[in-house]
Amino acid sequence: MNKRFWAMVAFWLASTALCLWIRPSDVREYQMYAVGALRSPLLHVWPREYPMLSLALFVLPRLLPLPYRWAFAVLTGAALWWLWATGRPHPAWQRRLLVYLAVGTAGLFAGRYDAVPAMLLYLAVEAGRAGRYRSAWAWSIFGFLLKLFPAVVWPALIIAEWRATGRWRWDRGALAVLSGLASIALQAAFSQRAAFSSYRYLFHRPLQFASLPGGLAALTQVDRVRLITGFGSINVAGPPAGAIDLAVVAAAILALLAVWKLAIDGRIDFVTIVLASLTILVLGSKVFSAQYLIWLAPLWAKYPLRWQWVTSAALTTLGYPVGFILARHFGPEWLYFSLWIDLARNMILLWGTATWFRTRGYWSAPDRRLAT
Repeated sequence: MNKRFWAMVAFWLASTALCLWIRPSDVREYQMYAVGALRSPLLHVWPREYPMLSLALFVLPRLLPLPYRWAFAVLTGAALWWLWATGRPHPAWQRRLLVYLAVGTAGLFAGRYDAVPAMLLYLAVEAGRAGRYRSAWAWSIFGFLLKLFPAVVWPALIIAEWRATGRWRWDRGALAVLSGLASIALQAAFSQRAAFSSYRYLFHRPLQFASLPGGLAALTQVDRVRLITGFGSINVAGPPAGAIDLAVVAAAILALLAVWKLAIDGRIDFVTIVLASLTILVLGSKVFSAQYLIWLAPLWAKYPLRWQWVTSAALTTLGYPVGFILARHFGPEWLYFSLWIDLARNMILLWGTATWFRTRGYWSAPDRRLAT
């Protein structure tokens, strides 16, 4: 048991204490889904905004002889320990991971289930980087069935395996898509309303105010920003929102295509493909919840600390939970504090990631050779 391990334990205990004090609504929602799923008729209540397999994580804490919030915190601690253990041969990675998590997620880590799919994405990245593509696909599909974002690694795996073997393994991608369709069919077998629920929920959401398009939409109406609640978040309303959302999505798609083209040409490595793609996904989405830092932190930690990423993590904490605590005690106008803090976070994250990407050697000549 070294100092890094006890620092990890201290972080988890601090996050647990903060979540028990703040009492985020997410854990209450997880508990509601777990209770509903176990009532008769069995499994007729499914999460509307999360994929099918997430229900297993919500039910699991009920098996422990603890209050649900405590039991759920134990689950996040187990996920953190597993993630931590994968980096045991790399103490510098462990230290950097702890810095990002402590600065950006202390107020929410023990109250969100994102640690589990983030761990599975990291395992998929490590397996793909080592050329163990079958394992990488397995980890990523498992993560995708918990929360959709681990699918971001699939194009990187297809490209990496093609560069290594000369074969396009579209069959693996098809199997991944079929796994998602199978989960939808299973949900529909128990409850027809649950089919495609997480996809419909994401598609119909308005612009969350912490997202990049949400912040830009607010910037166009800075003297008359109107915030509304819905879909479990604070959102930006107003005429420019739809057009700005489409513009950001279009820019994100073009950026993803550019990253994949550089990957096909052999100009960037596997981890760079995944981190760049994940950052584009986060910044291009209509939602940027504070827990998304849990997705990014394990991949950030593979590189030397960057002040822009540390600053982004700190601003995330200022936006949530600090801004929401201020709004709870001193009035809802403090939500505008969170809005502008989150916009600054998004711009610094964009700048920092673009600066990092410039160091990854993509300007070199294309490497058309395939490994043999």
